[in-house]
Amino acid sequence: MTMSVPLQSLRRLGSALLRGQSSRYTAGEVRALLSPQTKGAVDRQEAVLTTASVPSSWTDYLRQDDARLLGRVTTRLPMIVFLYRAGHSLEEIGRRICLFGGPWIAERALEVATHCIAARLNERGMPNVRGAL
Repeated sequence: MTMSVPLQSLRRLGSALLRGQSSRYTAGEVRALLSPQTKGAVDRQEAVLTTASVPSSWTDYLRQDDARLLGRVTTRLPMIVFLYRAGHSLEEIGRRICLFGGPWIAERALEVATHCIAARLNERGMPNVRGAL
């Protein structure tokens, strides 16, 4: 049975409300949905993965304080998200992104990236990334 798009959206919203799930994304939820082991709400995970796959849609949400703290690592945020999604450990990601990198820099960079992705997903005035819900 095929449903119209508005009916599907209404059903999705209703089921999210029934589960007590907020319609807003948090950095923690984005990180969890990026994890290869997570089997979350399919529509929300699809929106996160689609948005994450288009770095130009979310890297503009990088805060100046975060950029200053991360330095040159900010240019590697899309790669960090990709490596995390591929299942690499934070220690390995840290070694790949920075000569003296460790898990702490990968952790911080991933935190910043997930915040940017969540901010993009929560932006009401912006059109959805193609394919994101």
